[in-house]
Amino acid sequence: MQAWAEEPAGCAGTNSSLAPVPRTPPKVANVTIRGVRGPAFCGGSFTGLAQSPIEGLVVSDVAFDSPPPLWGWRCAHVVGAVFERVVPEPPPSCVAARGG
Repeated sequence: MQAWAEEPAGCAGTNSSLAPVPRTPPKVANVTIRGVRGPAFCGGSFTGLAQSPIEGLVVSDVAFDSPPPLWGWRCAHVVGAVFERVVPEPPPSCVAARGG
């Protein structure tokens, strides 16, 4: 096994000669999903990060075929979600999602 004297530039690690690279979470905002039809095998799932929730999600004119999907909609760490004309109806936890 070869040990490296230095890490490549831009990598954070244990080498004290290199400044650590700050790691910022990605920001996902103002996402619109419209006019989607799909098979009823599962449903829709939106999961952001605790420190960086999905913001401004709009889902409209989306439907899953009958029978109803196994779990419908799931939302976690989503802020400001709007669901319009979707089948099945989203649970209150998706519509009122506030990041948790």
